[in-house]
Amino acid sequence: MKYKDEQIAFMRNEQKRSKYINSETGMYVGDRLIKFHQIELLSFFGIMMPEEFTQMDPELASKKYPSVDRPQVIMTDEAGEVNFTFSLFEQEIEAEKIDGTLNQFQLMITTAQPANKFMSKGHIENDEYRCGWMEFKSHTLDGAVYNILSITVINERFLLGLFNCPYEAWMEWKPVMLELLNTIHGKEEA
Repeated sequence: MKYKDEQIAFMRNEQKRSKYINSETGMYVGDRLIKFHQIELLSFFGIMMPEEFTQMDPELASKKYPSVDRPQVIMTDEAGEVNFTFSLFEQEIEAEKIDGTLNQFQLMITTAQPANKFMSKGHIENDEYRCGWMEFKSHTLDGAVYNILSITVINERFLLGLFNCPYEAWMEWKPVMLELLNTIHGKEEA
């Protein structure tokens, strides 16, 4: 009887979770339901972001990203373990050159840290923009980290995004990150 009860509970849980599959309904990460809201990035882009994420404290940002060229926007969870970073580059890039640019980033990352392991690449495309991404595993003093580096081109502007989380959580966060890349949109200039 206990086995049947567990099976019914599992099926109910799966049915409940199946209703939360995108940035509009929310998405599950482990047992947590993550809800999203729209934020503006660098006065030119918008993206859906987990409601619980906030701009990283500047003092923590300077420790976690010690370079003076740290990302312009760093959004993080309460623990500071899951991060979305964004930087806007004014240099023009054509959407057709995203693959070559991703390959250059991969070469730079591999040269700097040969132990990083690249996993896969992909694209997101719609009428407004094209986004290329690649995922890789890196290592820090705190342990292994899962990363998705993205390049989005809208109106020839180049938005560099980097998502990272502890490697143990990558399978739960990857669908969320790819969903959020689908929500990037350009904003009208003033």
